[in-house]
Amino acid sequence: MHTEKISRSYEMFPFFSHISGTYNQPIKFTDTHLHKEIEIVQILNGQMRFEINNDSLICDTGDIIIINSNIPHSSESIASNTQQMLFQSDISLIYINSHSDITHPYLYGFLNTNTKPYYLFPRSTKINKELGVYLKNIYNELHLKNDMFETYLRGYLNLLCACLNRNKILIEHIEQKNNNPLNKIMPIVDYIEKNYSHSISLADISETTHLNEYYLCRLFKNATGQTVFNYINYIRIRKAENLLAETALSVTDIAVSVGFANTARFDESFKRTTGTTPLKYRKHAYTAKL
Repeated sequence: MHTEKISRSYEMFPFFSHISGTYNQPIKFTDTHLHKEIEIVQILNGQMRFEINNDSLICDTGDIIIINSNIPHSSESIASNTQQMLFQSDISLIYINSHSDITHPYLYGFLNTNTKPYYLFPRSTKINKELGVYLKNIYNELHLKNDMFETYLRGYLNLLCACLNRNKILIEHIEQKNNNPLNKIMPIVDYIEKNYSHSISLADISETTHLNEYYLCRLFKNATGQTVFNYINYIRIRKAENLLAETALSVTDIAVSVGFANTARFDESFKRTTGTTPLKYRKHAYTAKL
């Protein structure tokens, strides 16, 4: 298994959109891999098999499958003349660019760590038809580049996010904004973002945010469903991923720079979070610039 780094189809937008196919015989599209972006595949023609975690799924013409962030998966065609439309994106960047209530991409990803590994929508379902329209329009605007295509792209991307939110595939930010739980924990999130590379204790956060330790722990758990220390670890691993892919720093130097006391603890935490080791992550990361 390897970690894939997704390039962008167009520099201004954080996503990749592509149509690929097979003609004379079935082929394997991908070996087992994972990436931080969500992946949406619509089978335009033929039939495909997906291996996701320990599940094997067969998708027919018209079906749409959504594979969540950091989920190991592979895909192959199992019929000749199979054609797929592929959409991969760090949805948090699209959403945050359009909504001011959440300003931390890492927090968005953290909130989505307990989501399902994948969603399958047969062609007869209502959401399939809606998603299909947005994916087709995104692809056409991106590749035809007619007048005002950037404006149309933003509109279709926002509609795609809205559809995923309405159907509970992504965290429902409208509900969260109305209840304001995330606003209350922003001082905690800000402190962690600025200090993740150093040792952080509850006492440190309490002193800076002027919140009682017990209260801030309960506040954070109520808002995110997870603990403060889970979030600190999540931030450190995501920062480490970037350093592994983009720099030549040693694993030891990266471990220290993101706040781990030693390499052994870093290795253990990295593998638990990503499903692979830091060295394997670096070895297989695709280093093309976004």
